[in-house]
Amino acid sequence: MASIFRRDKKKRNSPYLIQYVDHEGKRRTESGFTDSALTEQLAGKLETEAALRRRGLIDPTQEELAKNRSTPIAEHLAAFEKSLGSKDNTGKHVRLTISRIRRIIVSGGMETSADLDIESVEEVLNELREGDGIGHRTYNHYVQAIDSFCHWMVATKRTSSNPLVGMERLNAAVDVRHPRRALNPDELMRLVDSARNSGVDVQSYSGEHRARVYVFSYMTGLRRAEMASLTPKASI
Repeated sequence: MASIFRRDKKKRNSPYLIQYVDHEGKRRTESGFTDSALTEQLAGKLETEAALRRRGLIDPTQEELAKNRSTPIAEHLAAFEKSLGSKDNTGKHVRLTISRIRRIIVSGGMETSADLDIESVEEVLNELREGDGIGHRTYNHYVQAIDSFCHWMVATKRTSSNPLVGMERLNAAVDVRHPRRALNPDELMRLVDSARNSGVDVQSYSGEHRARVYVFSYMTGLRRAEMASLTPKASI
């Protein structure tokens, strides 16, 4: 049987609290109203719903999904950002991923997860292609970001399915904005000289240090992460 009470009986304007046992047999405490009669009605409602859930007449899972669909999408995004930050992700990756998702959500006027669908996301991204001139590769990065958010929503049981399943990426090979190639020897020497004579530290690396890194990378073909993983070998 649900019960109502005040923690401090001297404070007449403080709301009543409700204690009841939920469908899992756990004791719950909920806030009521300052009016005892209204709080009694709410207590009866909570107790009746708990009984219906125990009998299988209300599906708690579907009920939670419905609640999540009406929750502001900004709350889900904040939780997703916290989740990314707690894993082995760089701060830059987290900021870039969240900024891309937020831009789609804000530009598309999406208020809840129910507003997320392929057509709405594609409309926003096509506007970015026309207005900002983003290329196919950047378009795909936006799709990847919002899709990872939707996938997380499914994994955390905030929605029953990913609304972006089947959303197509663009062919980045036909829209190459910045063709990549290796530096020729003359370009390498200009880069090395520029670093060596800059007199400026970049990310705590002096110009001479950067010049040596550039030469080492050019001669070995190793990338930054690969060079960072190298360790000195003790001489025998």
